Amino acid sequence: MDSQNSKTHPPFACPRCRQKLFLAAKTYHCPTPECGSFPNLFGIPYLCPDPDAELASWHLKAHELVSSYHSRTDSLAYEQKLISHPLTKKRLAKLIQAYREQASSLQKLLKPVFELKDLDIARHLIKAKTPASQQLESYYDNVFRDWVWGQEENEKTLELALELLASTDQSSEVLVLGGGAGRFAYDLQNHRPFQTLVMQDINPLLMAVCARMREQRSVKLFEFPLAPKSLDQCAIAHTIKPPSQPFAMELVLADAFSPCFAPSTLSGIITPWFIDIVHEDTRNLARQLNSLLKPGGFWLNFGSLAYFHAEKRFSYSPEEVLAILAEEGFQIEKHLKPTLPYLPSPHSAGQRLEQHFAFIAYKKGPSLEPPSPPQLKPAWLEDPHIPIPKLPYFKELAQANQLFVRMVAPIDGEASVRTIALSLLESLQLTEKQGIELVKTVLWDVVQKQQKHPRFR
Repeated sequence: MDSQNSKTHPPFACPRCRQKLFLAAKTYHCPTPECGSFPNLFGIPYLCPDPDAELASWHLKAHELVSSYHSRTDSLAYEQKLISHPLTKKRLAKLIQAYREQASSLQKLLKPVFELKDLDIARHLIKAKTPASQQLESYYDNVFRDWVWGQEENEKTLELALELLASTDQSSEVLVLGGGAGRFAYDLQNHRPFQTLVMQDINPLLMAVCARMREQRSVKLFEFPLAPKSLDQCAIAHTIKPPSQPFAMELVLADAFSPCFAPSTLSGIITPWFIDIVHEDTRNLARQLNSLLKPGGFWLNFGSLAYFHAEKRFSYSPEEVLAILAEEGFQIEKHLKPTLPYLPSPHSAGQRLEQHFAFIAYKKGPSLEPPSPPQLKPAWLEDPHIPIPKLPYFKELAQANQLFVRMVAPIDGEASVRTIALSLLESLQLTEKQGIELVKTVLWDVVQKQQKHPRFR
């Protein structure tokens, strides 16, 4: 690991047994023989309990991502044949070229992920714990905010953090959890240096960009605004250049709920745009961070509370979050609700302001026991002997999919909506008119989903 700009190595611990790791030949090793060593990706230590399983998952997702750009290219090439307007043809041609170049750029940027050929991908995927909602392009626009056009937002975010950090100790070990492409952590360490600042994220694409910036290497990527201001801005090629000052922070690829730090070793933890996007109850997150902090250590948070939990009991209000902090061993020093720009791309007609929920709180009293690792899979998926519960949505899914398969399977380039409908009439007890309407409705839904922008499918 490159530590040229750090006098001491981060206090990393084994995410399996929590023993302190040691660095040898640029690789972190656990003194417990059963745990062994941990790989590097883009020159960044990958400190997950089962890195091979996680890397197998990212390997598959990388192939899916590049394939999606090839598929979009093919779809647009088909669309080009259906239109005659020169401006529309020009826009589609621009997008086709951009998608092709983007696929090539991603293959180069993520080359270490694509080259994981020695892994038994199928075997490791069974054990993968990466959330299904976490994709390589999750928060992709943050790359451009961080390193291309987000100067105003970046500066105001830094000002907010510096205001909250005014009374904290600088000679300490601080973790930025969920730092993405790295700009906030980079700015913070250059304006208000800590003895050791570690930036952690789980997303290989965002961390690959951050690694390029650290190595003083540019990277070419395309921005695709949802509401481009002009035809020429439907796809913008950015050559993302590294900053002038060197990196003074450490990087680690790891999962927030499989900590790569021993209990009570950190002086501070910063969570930017984080607490509302993790697949976990904020109460458990607070307990997890409490267990990692030294007595008197700080937790600084900023970002929105736009929770996406299906269970609304976990979508907390600011008042509830403050109550949780107090209940989980924190004393709140200050909390603010400033309004800041959010991803203000100069190429998009959609400009947005976000009200942050920001606070700084200090750990008081003894350390709390960390929560059990989140169970992303139900027990009956972990243990094949446990009966699968008879949940209503399984029955609904089975019925819907059975009907869908019966409609789609006959599509061979010759079958029509009517011929498919006629094959269903007797079993579904429908009239011919009803059958045709049913098939048209289902297939139209499929077509619309394919036409919709990938971000909204």
